[in-house]
Amino acid sequence: MGRLLVLMGPLALLALAANSPAGQIPWEVPVASSTAYGFDPVNLVNGLGLQGDPPNLHDNVASHAWLAEASKIPVTVTFTFPFDGVYRVTEFRVWNYSANTAYGTKKLVVLTASGGDYQTLLTIEPLTQPHGAPDLTSADVFTVDAVARSVRFSLESNFTPSQTSYIGLSEVQFFGSPVPEPSTLVGLLGAGLAGVALAWRRMRRKAD
Repeated sequence: MGRLLVLMGPLALLALAANSPAGQIPWEVPVASSTAYGFDPVNLVNGLGLQGDPPNLHDNVASHAWLAEASKIPVTVTFTFPFDGVYRVTEFRVWNYSANTAYGTKKLVVLTASGGDYQTLLTIEPLTQPHGAPDLTSADVFTVDAVARSVRFSLESNFTPSQTSYIGLSEVQFFGSPVPEPSTLVGLLGAGLAGVALAWRRMRRKAD
């Protein structure tokens, strides 16, 4: 049994690297195709306005959210969330814009990219329209399975009768686990095989 553990140890490191536990994916500075005056795209990912323990409700303060001008429908507003590496995304949560519920996003198209072109992951219509003050806003939670280096939201309609003016969201969170880069996997595999070879030679010498 001891010899088997020596042989399997290095390869176990490779298995652990490929099956890291899922958690909230760290946010990077997002990119919006349009942002209304006085709003900051980073507020969509920095947790500002989240309340509760755990923080799963969002307040209705406009400056804690993100808003863009939408001159016509279909809207051409996009919001891109870059990651610090490649992740297997298993869940994401969206808190809709609630400072003015008419400006909340109604139709949302979610796209992912892992190095090439963006591909549509799913279309959500409608996203839940918040009640607005004094109620806090809960998240829409979506379970997915996608490998991505970045996610892009295409906001395509709001809740205004005229389908014009503004469109926004309050907060977005992604959950998943990192996918090792190919070079990392090769390195771990090489180290694992080298460890196995070394352990085998040691056992052969002891046997001799």
